[in-house]
Amino acid sequence: MIHIVKSQTAIKEAIQYASSQDIILLVEDAVYAANTHHHAFEYLSNGKLAIYVLMPDVDARGLKSCIDDNVVKADFNDWVTLTEAHDTTLTWE
Repeated sequence: MIHIVKSQTAIKEAIQYASSQDIILLVEDAVYAANTHHHAFEYLSNGKLAIYVLMPDVDARGLKSCIDDNVVKADFNDWVTLTEAHDTTLTWE
């Protein structure tokens, strides 16, 4: 399953429901959490889940140099590929 997380406030809840086979895709304002200095980064850094961040949203917020190296950087084509590879998506607002 792909958990598409759109807000910083939804990250903690999405992480609680995600299994080790799931992917977390941070989009919109949730991309701020991929910064190691962000308070929500602790939820993402447990190493049990694959964390992706949508780079067009990162670039739009000027965060390119702040994204943790362990977070997979994805573009829209990567998002399509992930969607094709997984049967289910769940969006967290």
